Amino acid sequence: PSMGPMDGGTIVIVKGNDFESWGMVNLYCFFGDKPSLAKVINDTALQCETREAAFSTVSPLRTHVAPYHQLKKDLDSTVLYDYYEPEEINSFIPRSGPIEGGTTVKIFGSGFIDTKYLSCKFGNATTRAVFVSEDRIECVSPSLKGSVAPPKSIPLMISNNGVDHVFAGTYIYHVAPEVTRLYPSAGPALTKVTLTLQKKIGM
Repeated sequence: PSMGPMDGGTIVIVKGNDFESWGMVNLYCFFGDKPSLAKVINDTALQCETREAAFSTVSPLRTHVAPYHQLKKDLDSTVLYDYYEPEEINSFIPRSGPIEGGTTVKIFGSGFIDTKYLSCKFGNATTRAVFVSEDRIECVSPSLKGSVAPPKSIPLMISNNGVDHVFAGTYIYHVAPEVTRLYPSAGPALTKVTLTLQKKIGM
């Protein structure tokens, strides 16, 4: 991603050309003036881990292909990498929903950023988040039908950049109640009637 939390540790993929042609020479990514040893994935991609930043800022991300003692201050291969304060989660509602999915879950906290990568992760399933404000986002729970018998508790994770996730809490999938009988089924108009509902809830 082109952004990540200021505590570092984000795995960044850097795209370019001719990385494999340098053979055994170490390649580096620079986050500001802090070097990070790069791992060559293939001829057009490097993998680097971001360094910690002292505060939320936009940092130049530079790549350099040379032995460390030959590094120069001015490098041509430069793009911008945004550091942000890690998001914090206070609460979310509702904390459960049917296995069919489709439940709108509201997450409250701070540090949410309106990006195309803003997302919620229900277990292994990722859904796009709707940015409401810096302290509130909304996600729709995905379907869990056919994967596991409910009730099922799964971790709910939130991410600004689609890579680094923050634990929000446990979300529970259950079978939606089904009404099988209503008694009485009719009564006089404008009269209070006590109704008895029979239902079945799958376990």
